[in-house]
Amino acid sequence: MFVGSINSKIKNLIYSENEIFQGQKVCVGCSGNFTVEQILSGLDCEIWSNDISLYSSLIGNHLAGKPMRAEIREPRYFWLNPYMEKGGVDRIAAVSLLFEMLKHEKRNNLNQIRLYDHYKNNFGAYHEQSCARISRALETIKIADYSEVDVHELYSTLPPEWIRIAFLPTYIAGYEKLYARLDEIISWDRPVYEMLTTERHEETVGFMRKGQYLYLADYDRGEDGLYAIVKTGRLKNIYLYSNLPFAKAFIKPHSNSKKGNYAFLPDDYQITRDGKISILPTDNQHLNYYKNLFLKKGIDHTAGMSPFLVFLDGYLFGFLLFDIIRYGMDQEKSSRGIYMLSDFIISHPVKRLSKLLLLVTKSKELREMLKKKFIQNVDFILTTAFTDKPVSMKYRGVYSLLKRGEGYLQYATDCGEFTLQESLNIWIKKYGKSSKN
Repeated sequence: MFVGSINSKIKNLIYSENEIFQGQKVCVGCSGNFTVEQILSGLDCEIWSNDISLYSSLIGNHLAGKPMRAEIREPRYFWLNPYMEKGGVDRIAAVSLLFEMLKHEKRNNLNQIRLYDHYKNNFGAYHEQSCARISRALETIKIADYSEVDVHELYSTLPPEWIRIAFLPTYIAGYEKLYARLDEIISWDRPVYEMLTTERHEETVGFMRKGQYLYLADYDRGEDGLYAIVKTGRLKNIYLYSNLPFAKAFIKPHSNSKKGNYAFLPDDYQITRDGKISILPTDNQHLNYYKNLFLKKGIDHTAGMSPFLVFLDGYLFGFLLFDIIRYGMDQEKSSRGIYMLSDFIISHPVKRLSKLLLLVTKSKELREMLKKKFIQNVDFILTTAFTDKPVSMKYRGVYSLLKRGEGYLQYATDCGEFTLQESLNIWIKKYGKSSKN
């Protein structure tokens, strides 16, 4: 999927009351993947779409029946010319697939080499599938016009009868960072615009609020018009603001759980160097069961790609959840590491048992399991502690502090430093004595 999509919960929330827009004039300032336009389909709206990205402009001009120049200028990718020259959906699909390929273009590891070559060698088949999918998505979208205007300027002069909808970028230079390489490869008549700095962002919101509006923010702006809070699976809230007659809503992620039947590590169990650590893959539903037992109430159950149960001598004591690194790092570096979404232990009188679980994450055995699961190198593990304190005592001494942010600390550790048995020995030597009551 191309960047620019709206969270499915937000999409469903707006769609549930989309009759509010029946027969209205609607100006979508940042069309992105044209999700808003899909929500408004069939409502007899006069839709004015707008965006400044290449991909969105290919879609918007196609829907509006406008010509658009877009040509491959980098010789390395001249093999795409037959797809680009066809125009329409063929060109849209080609650019969408190219964007996915470029995530692996640097070919810094075997996984990137494999994925890049796979895309290129099977481009024709993928292109055919993408054309069919994109055609189905676009056939119901009807727009009156499309423009490539700085959203700040667009809303500063927009006539008052138009409803303003814009889900603005939430960080400065967001589009530029995402699409820079794409713009190097493809020559097109790029629109002229200024960076959406914090000041220009606030001015744009002010222009929107002069008429009827709908916009979102990734923080509570503390202003009127808040009608919905959507809690995402990343422990982050999205706030929707509008002066349209939407019903108030609070949306939380839903998570299913399945009961686990493993015996827990007994309270009086003697942990010795003869013990044996083992790791068992599980699924998110079983992990959710243990989250309900051992995590504080109110913590959202974020699903990950690779959950594990950790045992000592056959007794369950720890839980791990991993995913790819999605934010905060460039593609080259993130492809060499894994993100730890969750690590927690059972309720137990032994102190610093959580340190043993963290030492397990540095083991060679877990590293091999993660490499097979994610089909990539796992040189390091990245995680986040949500706290206002200067350090996290949980991670201190095992992981290294990388970054301090507002309300969070980012930690990392090298992976594959020692075996599971060595992780147990290190824990006994370093924490064993102090763990006894």
